[in-house]
Amino acid sequence: MYAPNARRFTSRCAAPGLASMSVRSFPGAIFGDAPVVGRAFAPTSFNTVLLRALKGELQSFPNFQLTWVHVSDVAEACLAAYEQGEPGGRYMTAGAEPMSRTVAAFCNEACAMAGVSHRVEGIDIGPARVTANPIVDNTGTMAALGCTPTPLRSAITQTLRWFDR
Repeated sequence: MYAPNARRFTSRCAAPGLASMSVRSFPGAIFGDAPVVGRAFAPTSFNTVLLRALKGELQSFPNFQLTWVHVSDVAEACLAAYEQGEPGGRYMTAGAEPMSRTVAAFCNEACAMAGVSHRVEGIDIGPARVTANPIVDNTGTMAALGCTPTPLRSAITQTLRWFDR
């Protein structure tokens, strides 16, 4: 759900007298195995983008930073927020280490790990922008919910194994 509408929606759903909370992965690129394969490989899915890169079908992608987060980390944070989150709380998910990188850099890292020689070219789409590093600091969320995010290389390895099935 689009973020500005999420707070309004959850507030309406929670009324009267029920608490609401939200978990967000923004600006996030969620990837990894999913029980509904058709949805996991929708045209706009980052799984689809990654798979196209691994097959050599993705030649280039605009350079912009995203925070990459494994789907299991999002699920864990959502469940932890439900079970022990504070009413009205808002929680941010992200990866274990600075996982913000461009789509091309992420795909190229996965290709290298998979032994695929293809590389995706990052295309500059305008003047370079200064962004925070990291884009998202999820240490407060992880501490509050007792979650431990999956390290990037482990998350990519899990995803590559799932692709092979």
